[in-house]
Amino acid sequence: MKDGRHETFFRETRISRMSSDTATRVSKAKESSLSAALSEPSLLSKALHPTAHAEWHKDEALDVFWWLKQFAAVVVGVALGCVGVTGWPGFVVFAVAQYLVANVWAQHAGLVGVCVEPFEIFTENAFVAAGTFVVLWTVIYSSKVSLGLL
Repeated sequence: MKDGRHETFFRETRISRMSSDTATRVSKAKESSLSAALSEPSLLSKALHPTAHAEWHKDEALDVFWWLKQFAAVVVGVALGCVGVTGWPGFVVFAVAQYLVANVWAQHAGLVGVCVEPFEIFTENAFVAAGTFVVLWTVIYSSKVSLGLL
């Protein structure tokens, strides 16, 4: 009977030591990841000031392209819907705008040929941005038509 209590006590002590060791390891890991995150600039900072940051990862560049193309899709979709453009000219304007926005930024950041290829700049996330563009273009244009503004 006495041996059973001692085994239980030692087992509980061992578990509490293991959990405190685990907690210490977790807190050290959090500290190291926090210090690494603080030392590296954010993606937004790198995107807004691309020449100040020399090191780019391909995934980071593709994330910035995604956001740039979404922004271009929103602006062009709303603008063409407000102006009342219909048909293929709207798609051509969108394609040119999305390529120019992404290509100008990539040239400014010095990523063309180093991190991404020119064809990849044009094709990456093109369909997602096109979907955003078409939805906004259609909604704005239809709203203006239904209100009798066009």
